[in-house]
Amino acid sequence: TRGHVFVVMLAYLIRRKLADAWRDLDVTVEEGLKKLSTLCAMEHEINGNQTGGMLSVPQPRPSLARLFSALTITPPSALPRRTGHVDSRRKLPSRRKSK
Repeated sequence: TRGHVFVVMLAYLIRRKLADAWRDLDVTVEEGLKKLSTLCAMEHEINGNQTGGMLSVPQPRPSLARLFSALTITPPSALPRRTGHVDSRRKLPSRRKSK
């Protein structure tokens, strides 16, 4: 129960921080998050080879740049490539060691 209350209060504080920062931009939290969800990373390949194991993040559009600026956040220019494996409920039993 304490963990649930912690997560709910943390989400509330984040939402309130976003609402306060974006109030002057006339953007609701839902609209701002929807706009931010359009920002993506690009994978670069040269002659079929992935370069450097990094994903580059393009320069955000002016509307996204204003959202970041209001939060005093500088978006990263690159992201590390994930190399971990994710298993679904179907795949997990086959990957478990048998006893």
